[in-house]
Amino acid sequence: MGVGGPTAVVPITDPGARGVDSALTTAGQVGEAWRQSDAVLYAVFTASSGGGAGAFVGKLAEGSGGTALRDVDPKELPAAAQAL
Repeated sequence: MGVGGPTAVVPITDPGARGVDSALTTAGQVGEAWRQSDAVLYAVFTASSGGGAGAFVGKLAEGSGGTALRDVDPKELPAAAQAL
């Protein structure tokens, strides 16, 4: 909970990346925790995010009042961050 306003969270990810243990937390648990927070999510995806985790995070971002930028070229990350 931020002082003077909501917290902004900006993950930058390739939704196709492997190595995350999805058994640790369900999408429903993450969504419920997010809805109970005052955080606004701004997501930047460096690869296609049409389905799966990318679609879920995009919905969380839009539902929190934030946005999700998809298919951002890694060379364009500074410009994407500035746009947010």
